[in-house]
Amino acid sequence: MQNKKFHVYAINIDGLVYVGATNDMKRRLKDHRTRCFNPNAKHYPCKFYTYIRDKYNREEAYEKINNGHVILCTVDNKEEARIAEQEYINTMGTLNGKMEINNISNTDRCKLYRAKNHEARRNAEIAYDQSKEGKKKRAEYRINNAEKAKERVTCEKCGHESTRKHISDHKRKGLCI
Repeated sequence: MQNKKFHVYAINIDGLVYVGATNDMKRRLKDHRTRCFNPNAKHYPCKFYTYIRDKYNREEAYEKINNGHVILCTVDNKEEARIAEQEYINTMGTLNGKMEINNISNTDRCKLYRAKNHEARRNAEIAYDQSKEGKKKRAEYRINNAEKAKERVTCEKCGHESTRKHISDHKRKGLCI
């Protein structure tokens, strides 16, 4: 498998710049276009997307994102891309949100969060499990969905008959002939 090069890019819209890094430019631009107008997207409220939504309709925004991007540099690996991206963010006035977000990978950030908050999260789970409200909701759910879980369905690919509860396992495990 060949290693893809990472591109550090800038999207310039009306003199305001967003800097990012990716190894798949086509996919990344598509992400920008879709996230900008999707209220369910995690980054929907970021400054860059808010600015675009306030000034342009969807078609104009797509055009601006497609035509406004420039590749600033190409590097060999993700770490170099993060460093270069952060340098561009620091030297250019950008619409990027958090300045120091690239110092730690998302995986490491999640591990740190879990380590710091393990006890509190565990206590909250235990409290919910033992609460009357939690027990009541789970009991209601089981009663309301018992018939649906037992319902027999047929796999569209191979015709295998299974319960609704197990058909997703059948498809996921590749048991279709």
